[in-house]
Order: sequence, then C-alpha cells, then structure tokens
Amino acid sequence: MGRPSSSGPRQLTKAYRHPTAGELTLDVQQFTVDTHPEQLLVAYTAEPGTPSYDGLRFLLVLEESFGSRLSGGLG
Repeated sequence: MGRPSSSGPRQLTKAYRHPTAGELTLDVQQFTVDTHPEQLLVAYTAEPGTPSYDGLRFLLVLEESFGSRLSGGLG
C-alpha cells in the first residue's frame, strides 16, 4: 500500500472575534489527505507584526501558562 498523499492547500482569509484575544484576521490553509477526504488539517496563521499575530501569540502564552484550566480540564 502506498503512502497517503495530501492535496491543497486551500487558502482563504477569515475574520474572527475571540472572547479573550479580540478581533483576529487569520490566513487559513486547509489540507486534505487523499485516502480520507472527509478529514481536514487546518492551519491558522497571521502576518508577523500585526494585531492578529499579537493576539495569536497572546493565546499561546495563555495556554502555556494555564493549560487545561482554560479548557475545563480537557487539555
């Protein structure tokens, strides 16, 4: 059996309103695996130096600091 291949990425930009980080405009890349087209790998990124980038960094630091306490013990 061969190695699964992926297709994509499908790229778009979306605006989000996060309850903690505020307004975020993120680049979204969606990848599919040919053997499981119903599944997606989704990557969210922001341009460095933008408020959206700072918001993502803030969320990362928040998760590193508080971990599963933020997600109700699921993390």
